[in-house]
Amino acid sequence: MENKPHLVLDWIFNVPNQTLICTINDELSYTAIEGGEKGINKSYKGETVFIEPNDWNEEKVWISENYGEQVGYFQLDQDRVITHPFSGQEDRCPMGIGPDGRYLDHLQRRQAILESQDCSEIYRTADNTVWETPDCGKTIYKRIPTLDTHYAEFAKTNNEIHKFERTTYPEHPQPCLMQPRSPGRTFSSYDDMLENSVSEDIVNKCKDGKWEKPLHPELQYMIEMI
Repeated sequence: MENKPHLVLDWIFNVPNQTLICTINDELSYTAIEGGEKGINKSYKGETVFIEPNDWNEEKVWISENYGEQVGYFQLDQDRVITHPFSGQEDRCPMGIGPDGRYLDHLQRRQAILESQDCSEIYRTADNTVWETPDCGKTIYKRIPTLDTHYAEFAKTNNEIHKFERTTYPEHPQPCLMQPRSPGRTFSSYDDMLENSVSEDIVNKCKDGKWEKPLHPELQYMIEMI
């Protein structure tokens, strides 16, 4: 499969219903349970079957064989490493590389959506509460801090514990293997920011719609807030 595009799947996270769904076409869709950590339900031609977490890679091969021209081809490589464009650190990318040249996770999602780059960060507290906006400050979202992650055990397994010395992390915008029970974002407000020591200058800039634009606004459809 040399030179073929890697498998990229668009998962839509409906926050109010806490459902993470990937729709390939009218006949085929998938629903991930706790970010796929507890398996995935496959709906195909009117029938639903459960896919065990350990069988998901095999399922991605099947997707490639049947829908590769539409969504790309799964090309597992445990030794694949690229350089993160912002941190400069090495990123292991066994599941593939997206069209933007960046990491794909086990659900074949683009790294940009997991790093919340469909929004622009406004403010982050010491405990990792994050306020962000999809539209230059007109709408305010909040991601609360969490202790419910698998970063430390993953890093320990890979002898990289120095990379994950924090205890709290902002909830991811979508559930994933590292934060499988993430509830995603909630709506916030200017008053909430002010009550939590965000400066009035920052809040006023948001009110005026002059906060910086997100890096990837084209990915905003993957998070449904209503």
